Amino acid sequence: MSCVECGNDKFSFDEVMGERICEECGLVEITELFEQSVSQYNQSGELVRESTFRNTLGTTNRNRYDVSESNIQTGLVYCNLVLSSIAPNNPLRDRVEECYISLFRGHVFSNKYSYENRATALVYYVLKENGIAIKMSEVRKEFECDMRKVNKLTRIIAKHFGNSSVYARNNIVSLLDKTSRQVSDTAEFITLCQEMHIMVNPILEANNFTKGRTYCAAICLIVASANLMQIKQSDLAKNTGYSISTIRIQAKKILQMLGYDSLKEISGKIIENKNKKELQ
Repeated sequence: MSCVECGNDKFSFDEVMGERICEECGLVEITELFEQSVSQYNQSGELVRESTFRNTLGTTNRNRYDVSESNIQTGLVYCNLVLSSIAPNNPLRDRVEECYISLFRGHVFSNKYSYENRATALVYYVLKENGIAIKMSEVRKEFECDMRKVNKLTRIIAKHFGNSSVYARNNIVSLLDKTSRQVSDTAEFITLCQEMHIMVNPILEANNFTKGRTYCAAICLIVASANLMQIKQSDLAKNTGYSISTIRIQAKKILQMLGYDSLKEISGKIIENKNKKELQ
């Protein structure tokens, strides 16, 4: 057989790793599954946590990285652990690898950012870049990270790729779809929530309204109240992960942009923009 990358027919075999390696270009054909482990130790040198990442069948090229960049592979293991904790066989793995190499060679990473912080920040950025609605709390489940450093690094990563708006921007449509399904997985409710957002968004944008973290939950509350749906506010808060008081505050601010004073005022009514004349 010959190498699929360079055509060379000379290979060596690593029995421990289960790999056939091209002696010319370094292409590695993984013939058996093997596992890579990441261990975490405390300041006393005691093992506090160990995670294992199972590699998939395929090929890779060891010569892709310089000797001085060997820790790129370690960083990618951490990234894959984070991705796997969210969704096994995540299709964004190649994009994460591409970004990690660019960031490493661009000297964006420094010693103050641990592998855990790098992986969490980068995976979060790539998910946001691809319009996937997900909370940072979900991404950081794999590793307990310093959130200030992770948030700062995510902004730096976005700036590196000339895409700073990705970090600041919420993909509202995707996030609202996810949030509404958490509240009530019915087509009617989900559709009404999207229609409500489509109606109020231009008004909020025109008034430079800042959408808080509870925006989608507030839209759900407004829809449920206006349509007299049998959705308890306590259940809505529990399913969305926010306190009902903060959701109500956001809902009231949204309604005020439309000319309403409270949730009671819209109960069982069709919501419209009562401030339309003022905006014109």
